[in-house]
Amino acid sequence: MARIQKAVLVLVGPAWRGSLLRLQEQAQQLGLDRQVAFTGPAFGEEKWAYLAGADVFVHPSRSEGIPFSVLEALAMGTPVLVSQAADPGDIRTCGAGLTVEPRIDELSEALRAFARFSPAELERMGRRAQTLVEERYSWRTIAAQLVEAYQRGTH
Repeated sequence: MARIQKAVLVLVGPAWRGSLLRLQEQAQQLGLDRQVAFTGPAFGEEKWAYLAGADVFVHPSRSEGIPFSVLEALAMGTPVLVSQAADPGDIRTCGAGLTVEPRIDELSEALRAFARFSPAELERMGRRAQTLVEERYSWRTIAAQLVEAYQRGTH
C-alpha cells in the first residue's frame, strides 16, 4: 500500500457489480476513509474539471481497447499512471507519465514516485501529455494515418 500523506484518491465512475460498498468498507477498515472520495459517474464539465484538477490520473486496467479516459486526461495536461494494457503508446518514453503492470507493489511504488515529483515536474509531464495527444491522436493525425492505410490497401 502506498500510504501517501496529504494525498486524496478520488474514484470517479459508476459502481460496478456492487463494488462501491465493498470499496467504501475497505477504505474504512484501512483507515483511509478520509483519503478516498467516491464521486459516482461524472459527465461533461464535471468530468473535465476532475481531469484538469488531478495531479495524476490513475488507470490500472488489466485489459483495454482504446483507453479514451487516458487520452482525455492526457489532453487535459494531466500526467498519468497507467497499466501496460491502458497505455495508448509511449506514455513513459514521452515523459507523460508512468506505466506499470497492474499489481499492488508496482502501483504503490509508482504512486510514491508521483508523490516525490515537484509541482514543476508534474507540470512538465502535463505539457508532454498534451503534446503526445496533439502529435499522435489529433483528428488531423488520425485522418492522415487512415488515408495512408487506404492508399496502401489499393496498391
